[in-house]
Amino acid sequence: MTTTVLHPIDDFARAVRAALADLPADEVEDLTDGLEADLAERAADQDSPDFGDPVAYANELRSAAGLPPRSTHRPSSARSVLGSAWADLVGGLRELEKHPLMARLAAFFVAIRPLWWAFRGWVFYGVACWALNVSALSFNLGTIALFLACLVLSVQLGRGKLQPRAWMRTTFFALNVVLVLTVPIALLATSFAFNSQVNNAFADGLSQSTNSGDGLTYNGRQISNIFAYDSSGKPLTDVQLFDQEGKPLNTVPDSSVLVASGPYLVPNASVIGRRGWNVYPLERIGASELNGSAEPKKNATPKPATPPFLIVAPLANAIPATPTPTPTATPTPVPTN
Repeated sequence: MTTTVLHPIDDFARAVRAALADLPADEVEDLTDGLEADLAERAADQDSPDFGDPVAYANELRSAAGLPPRSTHRPSSARSVLGSAWADLVGGLRELEKHPLMARLAAFFVAIRPLWWAFRGWVFYGVACWALNVSALSFNLGTIALFLACLVLSVQLGRGKLQPRAWMRTTFFALNVVLVLTVPIALLATSFAFNSQVNNAFADGLSQSTNSGDGLTYNGRQISNIFAYDSSGKPLTDVQLFDQEGKPLNTVPDSSVLVASGPYLVPNASVIGRRGWNVYPLERIGASELNGSAEPKKNATPKPATPPFLIVAPLANAIPATPTPTPTATPTPVPTN
């Protein structure tokens, strides 16, 4: 029985709305709100429903609302033209709803409406954070309360609780269309904000790690290499340094691969069981000897670091080197005849 009266009801309702197309869209919605339900109720009481002339029905609606009859000329005002175009669009969408594929798609989107409500709440939250000049990803009591308020607002709008007037429903529908079109932008903005938050956190952590006592610093300046000289002022190599507790005295953390300070420094490879970051002076390699992971290539050949001074002044108590006497050659005796 429902199948036999479905199309006549839709056709009649569409014709009534077409007869009211000269009115603004919100007034048409107000006049025809619940029209299909009224027609279905009338059809249930008749074996062969006849709703009469849709134009006459539309005129009755006009008269009941205190509106003048429709003009015989096509309205030319921009508002009327837009209203007519809107009515035609709505009528076309109603025609599409009859297609089985569209019905299945509509059922699918109805099923995932809560997900859309949550996403719309997140967009509202992002706009509110932008207006208040706060980070959307800086979660605290205030931002959590703001997000929950935006989520509740989105859900209530989706349930139709905050749309008592037809123009509100129209505005909300337009807002949903805009949000659907800007979904990629909203996702990209969220991704950029998240990446920025992660990068800032990583930079803060790296800064704290650098200043947490790892490695050696002098007056707030990071020490990357050490050059030692003996008492006579000559540079030493392969000098192992330890602190008062016997721990290796590293200029950089043990976990580091290399440190960039002009040339790239590498630990001494002769130390057994750990990286030789406490063997000075540290050797260096060139930028061309690094692989894609910023580690030395297998065929990299470290070169000795150049000391700041080739020689320094000897200590006052340095023992001068005693020259080794040159042995005197013993003369060979001249043979006698």
